[in-house]
Amino acid sequence: MKNKVVLSKALYNRSQHEFSLEPFSINETKEFLGARYTGWDAFDAYLAVGGIPEYLKRIKTKSSILLALAD
Repeated sequence: MKNKVVLSKALYNRSQHEFSLEPFSINETKEFLGARYTGWDAFDAYLAVGGIPEYLKRIKTKSSILLALAD
């Protein structure tokens, strides 16, 4: 395993840096979702997905928060 993965050239010049990403706050969630959604919609979205931007992107494309969560 060590020879096939660690010492192979497949991992040559790969970055070893790690960084943590924090979830959005409620205010950042509202700003991210835009003016189309109300403060309550942003709050519902935040409670449902925890402010994770990747999930909020999926919600942003739907016509309402509830429809996005139903999918």
